[in-house]
Amino acid sequence: MAERWIRWSQWGETGLINHGQMPISDVSKNLRDFEREAKRVMDDTNADHVLYGIKFYDKDGQLEKVHFYLKEMDE
Repeated sequence: MAERWIRWSQWGETGLINHGQMPISDVSKNLRDFEREAKRVMDDTNADHVLYGIKFYDKDGQLEKVHFYLKEMDE
């Protein structure tokens, strides 16, 4: 059985930066990479939180797409 591909997009302050598809097996690695970068942003900016990724699921509970961000957030 062929591996499923997931749509992804990367968003910045000015909107869409990049988009494409990735094998579902790469989603966790990419989220970990963004999580590490989010930690660096938090340390550098003293932000309370950094939004780095959102997973979207279809009505059957299957992962459908992922949006990546590095958006600083305060409470």
